[in-house]
This record gives sequence, C-alpha cells and structure tokens, in this order.
Amino acid sequence: MLACHYLGHDVSLWQGIILESLSQAMKSAGFAIPGGLGVQEGGLLLLAPLCGLPAEDALALSLLKRLREMVLGVPALIAWHPIAARAGMRSASDRETPVNTELP
Repeated sequence: MLACHYLGHDVSLWQGIILESLSQAMKSAGFAIPGGLGVQEGGLLLLAPLCGLPAEDALALSLLKRLREMVLGVPALIAWHPIAARAGMRSASDRETPVNTELP
C-alpha cells in the first residue's frame, strides 16, 4: 500500500491485501521457473487493473517488490560466501589426509 501511495495511487487496505496475496499466489504457482522471474510481473500486470491500478504502475510495483528481494538477498549471499568457502577448504583438507590402509 505504501509503494502504491508513492506511485500516486491510494489503494484501500483490502485492495492492498488482494494485490499482495495474488502476487504471492502467482509466485507460488510459478515455482518451476527459476527465481519465478516474470511470473510475479505478469500476474500483477493481469490482476492489478481489477483493483484500479494501471499496468505501468503494476509493473513498477512488481519491480519494487523485486528490489526488496534483492536488498535482503544480496547481503545474505555476500555474508554466506566466506562461510561456505571455509567449509569447502576444511572439507578439501580432510580429503587430502592420507589414510593408513596397512594392516598391523
């Protein structure tokens, strides 16, 4: 609702809930598409005019939602990278230790 307000369209609470729930339903329906790319955007382009939101603003709203995912996801990936690299180095060093296969 806040994003729609800043786009110049005041939507009611119910319209905001409808838009959000339908976009989440579209993303869930497009689970087979990697990242759901294009599913959320297409769904909002089709369904937003039912709530009185023009197609241009529906696309802008969808891109704002993608930006939110990027703002939260990219720092998490950056923080995860050194952790995974250390785990990979530890795993590689465990594999390099010689195993004594001689019987006593």
